[in-house]
Amino acid sequence: MRLPVIAALLCGLLGSIDARAACDSCLFAGSCEPDFRPCVPSEARCAPAGGIVGFNSLPQNVPVYWNFFVDDRGRASSQLAGRLEAWADYAAGVPAVPSFPATCTPPPDESPFCFNQPARLRARVRRDRLIGRVRYPDGRCTFNFALAFGTEWAGTPNTFACRDARGAVLSEGALQVQILRVHGCRR
Repeated sequence: MRLPVIAALLCGLLGSIDARAACDSCLFAGSCEPDFRPCVPSEARCAPAGGIVGFNSLPQNVPVYWNFFVDDRGRASSQLAGRLEAWADYAAGVPAVPSFPATCTPPPDESPFCFNQPARLRARVRRDRLIGRVRYPDGRCTFNFALAFGTEWAGTPNTFACRDARGAVLSEGALQVQILRVHGCRR
């Protein structure tokens, strides 16, 4: 008699864990199963353990597209690190971002996309925002953005700033998060 009751309670508990796990995988964006309600950054009280975040600069700047491949956690749960790759369409102009070549010569009949040197981005997630810095041989860039699609969250704009090796500002302004595939949220 007690075995069916225990089994029913265990199934209910496991079912709620499964539903929570479905939501955990998208705490930073997307929609949670089974009811597909939107996930918003304020639901995430932790930092992602891995994944990819893609973001780009917005006009007034020449668009630069960055991809942050999260592959390392720091000692604190809010610390992240990973490879940062960037590319730009030189048809729009030469980006004012460190480590991009002054000219781009793609093969004939191809788009004029050029890439900068991959670098290591170190970041911290705090109050639903990623605040990070990347160093290049000829300068550095800093980023401050919400882990949510778009250009802002809760009225705070997503921003970046790039400086040369002496600290002079090369470019700064708004950025937009377009790719958000993070997983393994840990508190």
